[in-house]
Amino acid sequence: MPNRPSYKTIAEKAGVSQMTVSLAFRNSPSIRESTRERVLKAAEALGYRPDPEVNRLLNYIRDRQSQSVRSSLACLNFFQTRQAFVNSPFRNALWKGMQERAESLGYNIDLINLFEPELRPERLAGILEARSIQGVLLPTAPNPVDEERWLLPSVATVSTSYLFDALPVDRVHFNAHRMVRIAFEKSYASGHKRIGIALQPDQDIHSSGEWLAAFLRAQFTQKKKEQVPPLFKEKITDAFLKRWIRQHKPEVVIAPDNGLFQRIESLDLAEIPQFISLNWSRRAAHCAGISANPELIGSAAIDLLTAHVQRNESGIPENRKSVTVEPSWHDGRSFKVGAMHHA
Repeated sequence: MPNRPSYKTIAEKAGVSQMTVSLAFRNSPSIRESTRERVLKAAEALGYRPDPEVNRLLNYIRDRQSQSVRSSLACLNFFQTRQAFVNSPFRNALWKGMQERAESLGYNIDLINLFEPELRPERLAGILEARSIQGVLLPTAPNPVDEERWLLPSVATVSTSYLFDALPVDRVHFNAHRMVRIAFEKSYASGHKRIGIALQPDQDIHSSGEWLAAFLRAQFTQKKKEQVPPLFKEKITDAFLKRWIRQHKPEVVIAPDNGLFQRIESLDLAEIPQFISLNWSRRAAHCAGISANPELIGSAAIDLLTAHVQRNESGIPENRKSVTVEPSWHDGRSFKVGAMHHA
């Protein structure tokens, strides 16, 4: 029985590297179609026939090996600069979770800025191919994104924000409805009945409207005299805030703006309501509240994305998947068991 041609022999005949031969046989999207065809023609001319058992073993070894970190994933930055992306506690923790999980799985992840210089999808596709990037993350953005031009057929794509809901990709996101439910549960357990929410539309859009929807649903189960209308305005000024608190007397205010608690404390109020943050972070540890656990969201997104990469899946999925990460409660001086604070 003649010897099977080696990767080296095929590489020499095709005029490519042995790594390119390996990628061609694995149908990797990281090489050009013309290169793959040249490799396959060279292999056929030499009488090469793949051994499925050997390929299975090699794939197993690759998955199990502790390999050097390689650049094979990308995170697209929809903000003007890299600093603008990481200066938010949420985004910083999200990015950290992505990096740590990617590294633990043997991947490196590049943060690609779409504005420096301004990238077009064609140029982005070239960058991804040059860096052998097979998976892309859409982390978050200043505003909702509905342009499918960022969905490249050569890579797998996963989002981590409600802001990409219009795009037909798998996503990992926080449980916005559960966050509000936790706030109500904590308030009820502390003996508080009158619970209010202070939201701006540009804040609620990050939850796809679920914060306000969950609040209204919880209010529906309360007695009429215990209900507090939401403070939902384009801009919540101190005058609006003070008038709302004085008129409706919420015992607890829940909001995604951690700075709102200091503003409430500075108002001329006889009684200061308790405060629960919907955006808890270590930078605002004085606030009691609920964390969306962005690090876990980032980690889970990497797991979902690398599963696509390992199965050599790319483009728009046939059936979209949605993974929800549970939030967690954190104590702080803004919320204590008992009556409202006295000024």
